[in-house]
Amino acid sequence: INGDQRIYLARLHADGTLDDNYAPNGQTYVSSFSLNGSLNDALALPDCKYMACGTAGDDFALFRFNSNTAVPDPTFQQDGYKLVSFGGTDVATAMAADADGKYVVVGYSSLNGNSYFAAARFTANGTLDTSFDVDGKRTIDYNGIGLDRAYAVGLQADGKIIIAGTTGSMGDARSLVCRLNQNGSLDLSFGNNGWIDVLFGYNNVWDESCSSICVLSDDRFLIGG
Repeated sequence: INGDQRIYLARLHADGTLDDNYAPNGQTYVSSFSLNGSLNDALALPDCKYMACGTAGDDFALFRFNSNTAVPDPTFQQDGYKLVSFGGTDVATAMAADADGKYVVVGYSSLNGNSYFAAARFTANGTLDTSFDVDGKRTIDYNGIGLDRAYAVGLQADGKIIIAGTTGSMGDARSLVCRLNQNGSLDLSFGNNGWIDVLFGYNNVWDESCSSICVLSDDRFLIGG
């Protein structure tokens, strides 16, 4: 809008039509939020409110909305949202809720031409969870090259965190998966010191990325991209 990037929301009926009871034509932008931003993932809460994550300015952004409005819930943190900086250009791409009502948000942080997996865990009220890597957030570097971006997250029954995305540059990118312990440390019992570098190499074209995770009831998991 007028050169700015605004956050838009829409609600649809079960048949796919826009819900006019939510907003005119079923869609609206978040007029109360002035920073440039975008939303990349959302999840519904038991009380019919919903959480969403994305980016605002150069920071991770976590929002909570009431069920019937696109105005951020004023009872949640800073007027309905929480911003977190990793020190670079930070983008939150995916989120999941654990059994305790905490939220794990993942994405990537880019600085000086490098990018790294980024993860943060929030309590139900939106504060950073200090039982996760001391300050509630961390970046994760795969191999020192700094070309890693996370796009998906899944939680196993024991609270361990599966993060997936990509590593490498255009034409030489591979799907990348890591697992964190509940305290945010890299789980060295997983894969190769906490990492799995997945190369499908279809028709010898190596430009791959994982964008989704599904954790099964027995803690096996599917990745797709």
